[in-house]
Amino acid sequence: MKTLKRAWMLAIGLIAACVIASPSWAVSPDELDFESGSWVVDPSSMLSPDQHSTLQERASAAQSDGHPVLFAAISSFDSLSPEDWCEDALDNFIDATGQDKASLYVLALDDQLQGMCGHSEANSNLSAAFDAATDVINQGSGAITSDEFVAASTAVADALTRSGAPSPSDSSSGSPSQSGSGTSFWAIAVVIAGFPVLFIALYWLRRRNRPQQGQQGARGQYADMSTEELVSLAGQRLLAADETVRSATDELSYSRAQFGRNRTQDYDEAIRRARKTVDAQFANQQKLLESDDEGTKRQAALTILQALEEAMGPLAQQHDEFAVMREKEASADERERAVRERINQIEGNIRVAEGELRTLTAAYSHTMIASLLDNPEQARTLIESARTSADEAHGLLNTDRGRANQLLDIAERALGLAQVQVDAILKAQENVAHAADNLSRAIASISSDLADVTKLGADQEAFAPMLADAHEAVDKGRLALKKQADPLEALESLHLAESALDAALDPLRSQAEQSERAIERAHKQLSSARLWIERARQFVRSSGAYSPEDARSALARAEEALRRAEELVDSDPAQSEEASKTAYQAAHQAIEASKRGNQDNLFDSDSLLSNPFLWTLFGSTLGSNRGGGYWGGSGSRYGGGKFTRRGGVGGSVGGSFTRRGSSGLGGGFGGGFGGGFSRGGFGGSFGGGFSR
Repeated sequence: MKTLKRAWMLAIGLIAACVIASPSWAVSPDELDFESGSWVVDPSSMLSPDQHSTLQERASAAQSDGHPVLFAAISSFDSLSPEDWCEDALDNFIDATGQDKASLYVLALDDQLQGMCGHSEANSNLSAAFDAATDVINQGSGAITSDEFVAASTAVADALTRSGAPSPSDSSSGSPSQSGSGTSFWAIAVVIAGFPVLFIALYWLRRRNRPQQGQQGARGQYADMSTEELVSLAGQRLLAADETVRSATDELSYSRAQFGRNRTQDYDEAIRRARKTVDAQFANQQKLLESDDEGTKRQAALTILQALEEAMGPLAQQHDEFAVMREKEASADERERAVRERINQIEGNIRVAEGELRTLTAAYSHTMIASLLDNPEQARTLIESARTSADEAHGLLNTDRGRANQLLDIAERALGLAQVQVDAILKAQENVAHAADNLSRAIASISSDLADVTKLGADQEAFAPMLADAHEAVDKGRLALKKQADPLEALESLHLAESALDAALDPLRSQAEQSERAIERAHKQLSSARLWIERARQFVRSSGAYSPEDARSALARAEEALRRAEELVDSDPAQSEEASKTAYQAAHQAIEASKRGNQDNLFDSDSLLSNPFLWTLFGSTLGSNRGGGYWGGSGSRYGGGKFTRRGGVGGSVGGSFTRRGSSGLGGGFGGGFGGGFSRGGFGGSFGGGFSR
């Protein structure tokens, strides 16, 4: 029986090794099909239709503004370095479409590695855009998702747009570049268009801890538990997660019948992801139970718990959303009555607001309260709209409660806007007090800019028009403080004048700031090198006797380069960055050498079951820890390509080469699942684990 079990495990090992070695999931740049006017590449269909459409619209807006950017979501870079993949793909795109000024932002979801490349003339813009994407990615934890790719891509387009108007040669559209208010208008419109996507991504991420905090929380959460207890807990939650997915699958059929297939698409996707995770963790549990190494078993149990938390959280959220929708349908009659009561209440508030408005008219100048004078009439118009929607909903309660609820949603939104109009009057005194504080801060800020004009030696003649506007804005602000001018208009004038001064002073300030930014970049890349060296140490240690000599030699070179980078980080940041690059490359060589040394022993059935590195290979390398990060080559045709990766349970570092760790296990499923699960569905208390 034992021999049969070993033979079975050997077969699993061979299959897994084939999967690791297989390039079938990777996409070669030469295999991509580029079409004129298409700015999104998704060969493996990792994006939903809505995500694809969002990115296409965002990229088209950026192209119209003279900053063409191509977004690519792929599975893996496979044998190519991210730099080579990015440049080859961009070459092919340029050859196919003629967009020779385009940039490319790419994310390999399996590798958890992102990169960006583009024309060398836009190198500074690429740096800002790449940093913006990295900031979005670093806000999350665990594996990067397609939602985060959309948010990061939007941040890239926003940063490119904010970088300034392009020169006429920068745009491939053939139309003359716009300037002045036209460019400002489109920049503002693009930012507004991208905001909902960023908001959605941030909404999903807002309850997650930072990666370092999350990992420390995970270790602290289970620090007092023995390995046996941790393994048992992982098994209990795995069984409960399996039961939860089954219940959710049954519930999905009823939800489709009630709300339709389109409205349940996200729920279906969450269930499929959860099922895939549960099945994968059952396989990991089998490996865990076969292992004799306590450290490996403990880490595997933590991996199971982490994977379940990440997969089951979105499923719980989808369930909650549909529970709210069902509750709305069941309580449509009560909602209608509540809407009509609110209509009566706000109508009474309008009469109170009109009395308050008469008081304000006596206390303040007409200019100061001009924006409030038509609020009562606007509120009444909104109330009539809400009343019409409520009447239509009443007629549909017995025939189409779904449509009735939609009309009641419209009515509630109209009432909310009406209340805003009323509150603007009722809270005017308080708002005026806040406006005074804002005006004081704005005047102080622009006064600092005016002082910088002299301190930085700016050309007084060239700055004369901006100085005149700034002084005029300050005068208007002081009048508003005396209640002799509209404070909102004064604030707007101050902000516009300050923005113009800031833009003009920026080149004079940049020389001093460049040194600070160089040191900051060096520190970020040093942190990245430290992370990879620590990972290399773990690979070499876990290999034990199987660790080859070239792996240990590469690790020694990495540690020596790291010491040199640490010594130079503040005195010579450029040399420190080069040393960090050398440290990273050597650490990556050590990891790959360790993998090769241990994979040579896959065919030894005794070592298959006892080799702790093999479990690290299957438990960590397969999926989130594949591949490696690469540095942008300054001598490349596109110059300054940048690449980052994130995944596994590593810590977090900032900068242009980053790896984001998984979210914390702190609080377990009790907090992560928001109420936990039971055999009957999502109800019940989670507390001490899943219940069956």
